[in-house]
Amino acid sequence: GGAYMCVYGMEGPGGYQFVGHTIQMWNLNRQNASFQPGKPWLLRFFDQIQFYPVEAEELLQLREDFSRGRFEADITETTFDLNEYLQFLDSISESTDTFRKQQQTAFHAERESWRELGLSEYISEHESSAKNAPEDELPPGTTAV
Repeated sequence: GGAYMCVYGMEGPGGYQFVGHTIQMWNLNRQNASFQPGKPWLLRFFDQIQFYPVEAEELLQLREDFSRGRFEADITETTFDLNEYLQFLDSISESTDTFRKQQQTAFHAERESWRELGLSEYISEHESSAKNAPEDELPPGTTAV
C-alpha cells in the first residue's frame, strides 16, 4: 500500500489511492477474537492486509455478520523476515526504478501543466480582495493587518 496506506473507518469517497472495501475496523460494542478487551480497533502495528474479491452483496453480508459476531476475520500470525523482504526489494529493483522514473516524469509534467494554467498556487477570493483593499477605505479606529 505504500508509505501512507489508510483504512477508512466508514464509507466515504476516499482521498488516497483506493484499494478496496473492508469489514469493520473499529468496534466499541463487541469483544471477540478480532476485538480484544480494551482494544476496539482491528489492526495492530505491522499487520498486513490481504484483499480478495467479493461481490457487493457478499461484502454487505460480511459486514453485517462481522458486526453481529457471526463472522471473524481470518487473522494469521506470521513473522516478518526483514532479510527476506530486503532480498525481495532487491529482486524487483530494476522494475521499481523504471516505475519511479515514469512516476516522477508524469508528476513533473502535471505540475508544469498546473503552472502553465495558473493553477500552481491557490489564492482565495478573500486573500485576493484583501490585498487590493486601500487602507484609506478602512473604518475609523481600525488598523490594516
